[in-house]
Amino acid sequence: FVMSVGKQFPRSAHVVAKVLEILRNASLNAGNKASIINVGGTDLISQWMWDHMGDAMVQEYACGAIFALSSDSNMESKTSITNGGCIDAILLCALQPQFQSENVQIWACGALSSLSHHENKRDVCVSSSGAAQSIFSMLEAGRKLHITPSPLMLEWAIRTLVN
Repeated sequence: FVMSVGKQFPRSAHVVAKVLEILRNASLNAGNKASIINVGGTDLISQWMWDHMGDAMVQEYACGAIFALSSDSNMESKTSITNGGCIDAILLCALQPQFQSENVQIWACGALSSLSHHENKRDVCVSSSGAAQSIFSMLEAGRKLHITPSPLMLEWAIRTLVN
């Protein structure tokens, strides 16, 4: 039901952000994760990220939803999330230098870290996507603007790079 509301009002950043917030929270339940992934939720999330590339709230909640969907997920689910275009959306929409919103950056790095970690196969989902270069570029852009990243931001960035 929630995703259908987002489909009805895809041009409204406010509505899409609220839908993404609900999806993020619903994804904390394992049964909901599978349902969201199985009905094509990751395709919608990445589409909304592209449609609202300039909206920090949409980017933050989308990355939060990806993080929640991929945390503690099996490799098949992470592959479905990756195939849904979510990594490209994170790298090309959320991790852009114009977003010096720390919340967007934290959730983006958290989502990439979650996608890149699996106990049996490390670095499977994001290794060839350019995530490392995007993270370095984001940090460099902040440095040029004399913005010091928070410890939490650095933690998630490092987790992504280490995974």
